Amino acid sequence: MNSSLESVEEGVALSRESDVALSEIVTRADESFEMAAKVEHATEEQARSIGMVTESIHKITGMIEEIKKATDEQSRASDGISMTTEGMQDITRQVESTTIEQSKGIKHISTVITEVAEKMQSVSEATSAQKSASSNVLGVVKSIRIKTEENASRVEELNEAVKNLNIQADNLKEKTDKFKV
Repeated sequence: MNSSLESVEEGVALSRESDVALSEIVTRADESFEMAAKVEHATEEQARSIGMVTESIHKITGMIEEIKKATDEQSRASDGISMTTEGMQDITRQVESTTIEQSKGIKHISTVITEVAEKMQSVSEATSAQKSASSNVLGVVKSIRIKTEENASRVEELNEAVKNLNIQADNLKEKTDKFKV
């Protein structure tokens, strides 16, 4: 009879240890569930933010393309003005060689036209530099857009993983709830 009593006491002790272990498992499962919910919420916020960034990048890309078009048009106009200015320089030189009496006036006109030509050349060079910079910025923005889209894809994958984790946490919680004494 002592042996039966000892077995019963041993069983009670084991039952208490099991109760403590199961309680710990339930607590850990609850904590995991709460963490998974927080991660899911943060992931959703990040996905919304990435969507906004992507939309902004698309708008910026459109604006840069418009600026590039305007710069191209300005460059073509500058080239036309530059060619016209060169033609004017040629005409001025011809008039200068045929008219000695008007040489002082023509020298002045020639100087002004030369300054205008130099200024137009400066404008043309600046326009070319601006066009090149706009092209570089457009390339960088496109690269950022691609990376953002890749990140958005990864966020969706993370969302799916979090949802799976939540399902597993719910299943674990249901199973551990069955063991509560």
